[in-house]
Amino acid sequence: MRLGQKLFLTLVMSVVGLSSASAQRFDFTNCYLSGSFAGDFLSMEGSGRNTSGNFDASGIEHETNEAYGFAYGREFDHCDYQIRLESQYTFYDDSQFTLNSFPGPPGPYTFFYRGAFTERWSGMSNIWIDKPISDNFEVYAGGGLGWSHFEFAATDGVVSSVKEDDDIAYQFGVGLTCKLLSNVELDFGYRRVDLGNANTNLTTLGGAAPAGNLNVDLDSDQLLLTLRIFRR
Repeated sequence: MRLGQKLFLTLVMSVVGLSSASAQRFDFTNCYLSGSFAGDFLSMEGSGRNTSGNFDASGIEHETNEAYGFAYGREFDHCDYQIRLESQYTFYDDSQFTLNSFPGPPGPYTFFYRGAFTERWSGMSNIWIDKPISDNFEVYAGGGLGWSHFEFAATDGVVSSVKEDDDIAYQFGVGLTCKLLSNVELDFGYRRVDLGNANTNLTTLGGAAPAGNLNVDLDSDQLLLTLRIFRR
């Protein structure tokens, strides 16, 4: 499935979710838009085999980036809770990584895969459950499912890989919401996000011959500050 088709599918999932939950389809009461700024604490865990040089790849790289996002959704009252159905889109800074390549434990290290993840973004459909704890504060928890997109490139000077990839992504999160006005909220949140796996085939430089595979798993811990504006 191509990138455009997957993005379209994500949008359809979001719209269907919002529409099916609302009996008054064209009533925009309690709908909202939000903008977010996040610290993206990314973990990149590598594995694989370089068959050209008979080396294994291993290592975990940690990097801190910035992320920006926006969302649209609708809030529904349910007993003492509020339920928010939401479509969220997040764009991430580029990430650099270095992984070890060695003949096998205990080493020694002989080559290093150096590479980058670029053009990173994700789109998710989320559900959040809010619980008021005072007149102006709420706590919430929930999660979402969607797509992650990235472009991946890596080389150790002998073999390399370049790939544009899409993968299933999901997240879980909690947070605290402060009501600034009747229709404006400030959200302090935490997310644990699985952004998928870059599973690529290695080739000798120039793509001359197959040379094994390289896998890099992407997980992110995020701290977010979100401003949410409702139509009441």
